Amino acid sequence: MATWFALIENPFGLPRRRSGRNRLHGTPKTVLLSGARGRIVGLIAWGWEAVLYAHEVILNELAQGLRPVADGVEWFEGLSDDDRRKALHTLALFCGEARAGEDDVAESIARSGIRPTHTPAVMLTKWRFGMDRLPASELTKSFRLLVALFGIADTRRRTLHCVGGCGHEWHNLSDQPQDPT
Repeated sequence: MATWFALIENPFGLPRRRSGRNRLHGTPKTVLLSGARGRIVGLIAWGWEAVLYAHEVILNELAQGLRPVADGVEWFEGLSDDDRRKALHTLALFCGEARAGEDDVAESIARSGIRPTHTPAVMLTKWRFGMDRLPASELTKSFRLLVALFGIADTRRRTLHCVGGCGHEWHNLSDQPQDPT
């Protein structure tokens, strides 16, 4: 059975990627959806395995080095202020799920290219994650910093816990076609 992927719009207007296999007779049932702007968004089939929103895929691709950070920053700056804050909140949650630690802070500041005296770096040094509440001028710096922290923690987690392979869809992104967002 082949795994398939589809992009579907979520309530925030960002596309959502679903993957799955049809467990009924081994063939996928496909349905075309049209998005809010009348464009075709993707295909759906029965038997979902995992659901990844497009912004989750992008954040994981950035952390794994599958997408250049410059492209990620360009994508981030293209979001509305509200969506940038939601992306930062999601990124902070991903850092926690990847088991980022205070020992990773110095390396993430160095990797991000921001100065240790910038507000997001000072906040992270004190292990504070309220960067989504900072002024708009600090959001891109926060994004670069949290992507670096997530990359460090996720790399460690993949090498320690998923070295023999795993079923995490977000760790198998290199096998999937990159979405156009």
